[in-house]
Amino acid sequence: MTAEVEGMAELKRNLAKLEINFGKEIKSALIFGGLLVETQAKQNIQEVNPGKQVTRYRNSGTKKAHIAAGAGESPNTDTGNLIRSITTEVKEESVFVGTSVKYAEALEFGTINMKPRPFLHKALLAKQSKINKLFIKAAKDAINASTN
Repeated sequence: MTAEVEGMAELKRNLAKLEINFGKEIKSALIFGGLLVETQAKQNIQEVNPGKQVTRYRNSGTKKAHIAAGAGESPNTDTGNLIRSITTEVKEESVFVGTSVKYAEALEFGTINMKPRPFLHKALLAKQSKINKLFIKAAKDAINASTN
């Protein structure tokens, strides 16, 4: 007994299209999701969170009043350096949102002497639902584009 399956060539073509379309759609969702987190992290830092007023001394010898955010709050901006340093970096199948400033890790995770002032994790949590929806839409769009 032999069986013949009709439509195998079309199925193979559709699966090949799905693979290509899925990759494109998911990468777009990754990039957009990363940019959402980056933007939210910058907004978190620009909001003035309640805390303690301190005096910051600059290298130039000048001093400036600053409100240091309380534990668990995103840090308040001081010089703008942290905000300017936050970027979204796209690698082949990954997107990284972060900063290269040395003190960012201490702010995000805290130290022995300071409780965390999270800004990246808080941003990710704030955008998590929207990012999940982006991936669901990306998968649906890839399927629709592959069957047309």
